[in-house]
Amino acid sequence: VELNGELLDGFKRYRDKLHRHLEHTPEASTLGTPFVGLWTGPQRNAKELAEVSAFLLVWGEAGNVRFMPEVVCFIVDLLLTANLEGEGPLLKINLAQSSAFLASIIRPLYNRIFDETYVDVIITEDNKDKKNMHAGLDKFMPADCANYDDWNELFCDPARLTNSLVLRSGTKLFDLPAGERFAALAQMDW
Repeated sequence: VELNGELLDGFKRYRDKLHRHLEHTPEASTLGTPFVGLWTGPQRNAKELAEVSAFLLVWGEAGNVRFMPEVVCFIVDLLLTANLEGEGPLLKINLAQSSAFLASIIRPLYNRIFDETYVDVIITEDNKDKKNMHAGLDKFMPADCANYDDWNELFCDPARLTNSLVLRSGTKLFDLPAGERFAALAQMDW
């Protein structure tokens, strides 16, 4: 219980802020049940262990996205409210495999962030990475260029977040039932 409280304090504050916003929007009917809070005794301990496990698994696999803590919290919240049974994209993608999670969710998000600033990365003769910026950005980083902070700010603002995340089909992520949102991350149009 102590580990849950210490490790997940920021996550719980993030989740509470997001869910408070969603309670007052049309998405409220598909909010999903918070994973921990209504449980007591051994059930609560099991749920808290699941929260810690989910957080550490997502954080551990998030690569460079872990530099955006609100994004990590967002993914963990979707995972904890995910419907892991039945038919659907989650089972077809098999996100339980690390490589599928990275390839379907983390890498597309990171690639979008990277592509806004950089053309490519090359390996120098001394085996170091050299990132080549888009023309005109090599001398300065303009204020309107999205970076980790800009992306993280999107996930800090529930109103903006719920309106901004759109799947490749054109459907808003938050128009889906809460249990389907985690699997739908693989279909995001970042």
